Parts: sequence; structure tokens; C-alpha cells
Amino acid sequence: MNVVVRAHAEELARAGHRVQLITRRSSPELPDEVEPVPGLSVVHLDAGPPRLLAKGEHEALIQPFGDALRARLAEHPVDLIHAEHWYSGLAALPVAAELGVPMVQSYHSIAAGSTTPLTEGERPESPGRPAGSGDSRARRTSSSR
Repeated sequence: MNVVVRAHAEELARAGHRVQLITRRSSPELPDEVEPVPGLSVVHLDAGPPRLLAKGEHEALIQPFGDALRARLAEHPVDLIHAEHWYSGLAALPVAAELGVPMVQSYHSIAAGSTTPLTEGERPESPGRPAGSGDSRARRTSSSR
């Protein structure tokens, strides 16, 4: 889990908000839900294989993650969705629209730095990553309300 995301979530929980950090299960040993601090739940959804994935494998899990998120939020409603990374945003956008829940998006790259070791043939960035505001998927966020 990103240390900045966790720090923000912990501060929101300390301020009295109920926070769910919802992520993909990356190990079969991870529990469905854990509460590291009062008011903060880390939820592990089943979307794709329960293992760490190569950077380039995440894009194929946008739809399965969105489906798992939809099921989770049907049982555990929220007042706001904050998606981190573009994969999460593409998964969460239709769910937020269906549920009528506001959504905030933070764009973070998962591009590999120039010194990051990559597996043979792995690209430093996923080929489906939106190029920015000119991408139709990125524009959809402003016209979905």
C-alpha cells in the first residue's frame, strides 16, 4: 500500500471519518478486511489472481476490479469514492455513476523509473494508459455528472 495513501486515510479516520481503503487481493493469505487503526478498514477484493502482478498485468483487471468494487459498495455504501491511479479510476467511474456517489480521482503513474528493473520485454508503461486530457476516457469524468 502506498504510504501517502495510508497516511491520508489514517488522518481522515482520526478526524472521525469512516474510511475504506479498497484494493485488490495480492496474496491468498490476506484477510478480506483488516482495521489497522480505528475508523480505517483495508479491504482486499478478489479481482484477478491473488498474487503480486507485473505492472503490465494490471490493465486487464480494470473490469473485474470494478465488478468487485460494485459488489462491495452495494453491501457497504460510501459517501465519496477517491480513486488512486488511472486503473482504479476507470474501474470506479461507472460504479460511482451507477450509485450516484461523487468521485475524486488522483492521477499517479505506475510508469517504471529509468533505473527500475523490468522483466524481459516488459514496457515501462502500460500501453492502455490514457495520454491525458485528450483521451476520451479522461474527458468522461467531467461529462458524467
